[in-house]
Amino acid sequence: MTSIFRRVLLIGVFLHVSSSAQAQDAIDKASLQSFLESKYGVLSNSVTNLLANGDSLWVGPFLNLTTDGGATWQVADADSLVGTANRVFSIDIEGDVVWAGMGFVDNTSGDGVQSAAGFVFSEDGGETFRYRSAQLDTPGDTTIVYGVSVLSALDIIVPQQSPPFDIDFDPVRNEVWVAGWASGLRKSIDKGVTWQRVVLPTDTMDSIHPDTLYDFRVEPQRGTTGWLNHMAFSVLVDETGTVWAGTPAGVNRSLDGGSSWTRFDADRGGTGLTGSWVISVEEQEIPGRNPVWMASWNAGEAGEAGRFGITVTRDGGETFEQSLLGERVYDFAFQDGLVYAAGDNGLFISDDDGSTWTTVKYFQDFQDPEIALRPDVRV
Repeated sequence: MTSIFRRVLLIGVFLHVSSSAQAQDAIDKASLQSFLESKYGVLSNSVTNLLANGDSLWVGPFLNLTTDGGATWQVADADSLVGTANRVFSIDIEGDVVWAGMGFVDNTSGDGVQSAAGFVFSEDGGETFRYRSAQLDTPGDTTIVYGVSVLSALDIIVPQQSPPFDIDFDPVRNEVWVAGWASGLRKSIDKGVTWQRVVLPTDTMDSIHPDTLYDFRVEPQRGTTGWLNHMAFSVLVDETGTVWAGTPAGVNRSLDGGSSWTRFDADRGGTGLTGSWVISVEEQEIPGRNPVWMASWNAGEAGEAGRFGITVTRDGGETFEQSLLGERVYDFAFQDGLVYAAGDNGLFISDDDGSTWTTVKYFQDFQDPEIALRPDVRV
């Protein structure tokens, strides 16, 4: 299993729609004066992120913005992205708050290692951005106090293999959560000035609680002393405040803000996840309890016989349903009762909560059907 660049979509046709009450209308036109006009439209043909907030659409890897359906484009005036090797690996927006996790590819060794480059965030809808350092440790910081336990830990002091694959801002607690692969799951309660390591169960545990005494090592890496479940790849704080963290060893759920955790994986007789590597966790906002959708892959090296597919829970993790078995799915979007899933074999669309799916493999220009992307494109 190799680390991959988290891609919402590779061709720029997949829309991550925000339909919450916090989603605002398009950014005020006057505020766009703080953005730089993009004469070339989207600044990269490889689109890594799409996030909609009202009429505004943010696009990675350079934080492009359109407020008129793509007729014109701006690019955020964020120094850390302009004229550097840094790219947007993850993005989240809640109201006027924008957080973008940045990374770069380190070719020093010739292997192209994905690395952490810090964060930019805005509290005024993108008019101004501030920079925060990557979620790394101070050298020698090798212990973690977890409730009644003092755990040994690997100090992650280099950016290599720790890009922010996912980020989620919790406006209720004013916390930022980051899934940083080799740096594990982390959160900040001071707008990114400092980052706290979050302790998850090991690969052999179903749950942990701070009132129980433990002696395991916190080490997010493969190996005899490391744990796959400490290698966070996706994170979500849902409408109830429940925190979900996806890893190569399952999805972890916390009902108390990240203190105690329950781990779910594929080894549950067909009633759990399709596969244990959870690369995306997204919430569908509907009346009542919001479903949580997961792109769950066959983890292989984790020792489980899972399958690629989609896993969804409609009751906060009490039960799980499986869908699109055999399909490698990367991410989700939702709008007006429709579920969109981006995968290797096209864009999958369901209008019946995932019972059946329509597959779109050919994409034509909306205004000029003569213009089309190549067939069988990966989404």
